[in-house]
Amino acid sequence: MGLEACSRGATVTLNEPDGKRRAFIEEQVQHLKAGDGVTVYGRLAELLVRALAGKGEVFDFIYVDPPYDAVMDELPLSTALLSVLGTTDLVSDRGAVVIQHGKRTTLPESSGCLQVFRKKKYGDTRLSVFIPARY
Repeated sequence: MGLEACSRGATVTLNEPDGKRRAFIEEQVQHLKAGDGVTVYGRLAELLVRALAGKGEVFDFIYVDPPYDAVMDELPLSTALLSVLGTTDLVSDRGAVVIQHGKRTTLPESSGCLQVFRKKKYGDTRLSVFIPARY
């Protein structure tokens, strides 16, 4: 999704902690000649979110797609990342966070400054869209 957005003119920040997958993404960035519009990180998502927030970064759109079985602080990683995102200013006032998660994970209706806007079901996959409560 990030590379598609870049092809349409967006500046994109991607994160893939797996080295082989990240190398593939970087090859695609080079192939598409999208280098100036793409930054690729290779960090654990929870660490990257905090680091970007500490640098004062702000995003209009954040797409979170962690492994469905991944856990952080005894919570599904999607839930834990929502909690971290809700306590930062990473999302612009008119921005959105889209979290892809499995059907067994129920995300809260709100977390910090974020509130659910829409939920969609696609087979075993769920997309939950959150927007700033101040929106």
